[in-house]
Amino acid sequence: MKSIHFLAIAALLALASCKPGSTNSSESQKDTANISAFMSTEAKTDASAEAADQAPGATLPSSAVVAAENANRIIYTNVEREATDAEPANVVSVWIKDKKSGKIRKILVTNPMADLRWEDMRNRHAVEVTLDQVAAAEKVLFLPWDDSKILIEGCPDARNIWTYVVDTDHKTAMQFPAKEGLTRFDESHHYLLMSDYRYHDEGGRYSVEETYTEDGAFVKEELIGDL
Repeated sequence: MKSIHFLAIAALLALASCKPGSTNSSESQKDTANISAFMSTEAKTDASAEAADQAPGATLPSSAVVAAENANRIIYTNVEREATDAEPANVVSVWIKDKKSGKIRKILVTNPMADLRWEDMRNRHAVEVTLDQVAAAEKVLFLPWDDSKILIEGCPDARNIWTYVVDTDHKTAMQFPAKEGLTRFDESHHYLLMSDYRYHDEGGRYSVEETYTEDGAFVKEELIGDL
């Protein structure tokens, strides 16, 4: 967008310098004034766009609670609407505060009616979802090695834990196929280890621990035990 603005300004400058009779001082002053006005408008537009991007996080609700904290940032969650028969999980907003700047951003608001994506998770890899498709936020954590990314988990269907990694800078999210939630982080390899269940052929369930990269790539699976 900014490159378009610069091209537009350059075009105005070119018109001003190439206009026949541009030696006329009054015409030159008008051109200069027009260019200044244009630049001022563009600067205001950019500032407004930046302000709009931050506007959702301008006021943290008084009912928000701390979900996680590290040396640089604090995660807050706030229940916007309680669960109902129609919406089986609370609607929760997720916020991040930068301790140094004091700036607060609303990251997302959960959607208990988010689309089912289990069938889309090919070869056990996570799938990208939009932020308005994060179904629940009962637990929120920073990734230990990158506090611009957060892990969000919840159980919107009263059966499975839905797990996401959200990139708060790029406003993207990955939903993971494991259905029993995070078990631990492997900080040395930047891995997430999650529990999932399988079924014996003869009946009964057992759990496995699946290892993923933060971007959602499946690494390996290990047996945990029968349920």
